[in-house]
Amino acid sequence: MAQERGHRDSEASCTFSAAFLGGSTTLRVVRLTVRAFRDSDAPRLAEWLDGLAPAEDVYTPVLLVHQRRMLPARRRPLWLVAILDGEPVGIGRDEPQIFGSTPGVRRTWIGVRPDLRRRGIGSRLWQDIEAHARAVGGTRLRSWSVSDGPDGERFLLARGFSRVQRELQSWVDPTSIDARQLERLQAEAEARGLRVTTLRHVLPHMEPALRLLFLSADRDAPGHHANAPLVAASTFRRVILQNPMLDRDCSTVILHGSEPVALSWLKGDLERGRYGVEFTGTLPHWRGQGLATLAKLSALHLAATAGVRWVGTANDEDNAPMLRVNRSLGHQPLADLMIYEREI
Repeated sequence: MAQERGHRDSEASCTFSAAFLGGSTTLRVVRLTVRAFRDSDAPRLAEWLDGLAPAEDVYTPVLLVHQRRMLPARRRPLWLVAILDGEPVGIGRDEPQIFGSTPGVRRTWIGVRPDLRRRGIGSRLWQDIEAHARAVGGTRLRSWSVSDGPDGERFLLARGFSRVQRELQSWVDPTSIDARQLERLQAEAEARGLRVTTLRHVLPHMEPALRLLFLSADRDAPGHHANAPLVAASTFRRVILQNPMLDRDCSTVILHGSEPVALSWLKGDLERGRYGVEFTGTLPHWRGQGLATLAKLSALHLAATAGVRWVGTANDEDNAPMLRVNRSLGHQPLADLMIYEREI
């Protein structure tokens, strides 16, 4: 992976004694090194990062590599890794906000291995991440933490962030869905000229229409700016469609004739039986007709058949229609996902 312009190639390091580690009575010197992320870091990072993931993400080595490689180089993203005694124990991310944002917004996030928090590693990463965001012209920083992990909120508030949004996280076992409800909704949809299919079936000949449906529904999502630039086709393909975690066989699309009008796409790790919702949405003039429920119910049914037993999601607390859908499908609450922002 090419080095980002404007970031020094040399590794930055500092020295700590055994007291820093807190686990040895013999004084020894260790080096904390901060350097650019490498694909080879992903397996060890994923071992502890998955416990910090939002409900809709399953952090695997494959996903981490995709998330870094999908970012457009022209907008100068930077991922840094803190290495302690050869182990990746922290990660810092500065990247552009791709969906639903305005120019100048940068997504910044720091994660530290749980057993090594409050020892300066996060602060060390933040110095370079904040400096990079400034250097590339960022005007506003966005970050997040989960409500059952107070260290994250303390870290952000101490650096001038304020909470701006709350997303309600939940999960459902897809084997618990009501098959009779699905059959009834499918029959009603068919009577109206609608049918449910999979993303794999329609993607080869409907990619432009699917992109417009996705972006049209996403533009109205709470917290997204209605005047945000439309995501380019190449970026959408790279970020969403080429995500190796996206399950094209469990992701659904509802068609009216040859027009896609609603969708529910799932992503995750089939071997672990754990998925998350990439996005569920309906074209504006088709809303209020139960299509989001049908699309998501169909996707959950396919996931259950494939062996998935956990599907997580997050929705803005003001997104009443989607929250109603989730309740009707038996979702169980999880800790809230809190969004923070700060002006530069």
